[in-house]
Amino acid sequence: MLQIIRERCREVVLFCVLGSGALLYSFLTKQSVCVFYHLLGIPCPACGMTRSYLSLIKLDISKALYYHPLFFLVPIMVYAYFKEKTRLLYGIMFLFIIVWIIRMVLYFGSSHEVFRYNERSVIEQLKQLISH
Repeated sequence: MLQIIRERCREVVLFCVLGSGALLYSFLTKQSVCVFYHLLGIPCPACGMTRSYLSLIKLDISKALYYHPLFFLVPIMVYAYFKEKTRLLYGIMFLFIIVWIIRMVLYFGSSHEVFRYNERSVIEQLKQLISH
């Protein structure tokens, strides 16, 4: 039992350190921390989340919702993960994918900050290498 508690504490600490590091990096560089976006050039289902939480820290709820309308579900996802509530976790993940698809259809390629194509992505650079 004590071993399980220690493992969970390590996971919580790691999650907090990584999350804080991502927020700090994004805040200081004004760049995305999304690997998906940097590799493929398109936003992932969680893209905009860092900016959403940075807006929330500034108490700008409307901007937080603009960047990602499901930002408020992240603490529930963390809870579901650590309490091993897999149905809840998978349900929220499914909701993220549905919202991502809707947002991609509505906003991708528009002026929406989160849904711009990354022309410096790895896939784009490979395409340019092949075409030249």
